[in-house]
Amino acid sequence: MLYMLSVAIAQRLRDNEQVKPMSTLNQVLEDASRLPYEQQEMLIEILKRRFIESRRAEIAADAKQTLADFQAGHFQAQSAEEVVTQLRQSLNQPEE
Repeated sequence: MLYMLSVAIAQRLRDNEQVKPMSTLNQVLEDASRLPYEQQEMLIEILKRRFIESRRAEIAADAKQTLADFQAGHFQAQSAEEVVTQLRQSLNQPEE
């Protein structure tokens, strides 16, 4: 049942790509609320795990790109003291 709902939600999202995002989100939430509580809990855990994995991949890609930029000479090596000083200065500057 949960798999069928996931497939249905994915299909609805593909079909409604041009629909306003809130309409789609509201429909997904309505569909999820029709699930039994046990399956709602499973869905929440699945979404949490997917979010964590997605975020982890995003952080890894960012770190990889930053390391490549550093190795290419786009950044200069600095001491921790220099970094902290620059950070403090940037925090004291008014936002634009």
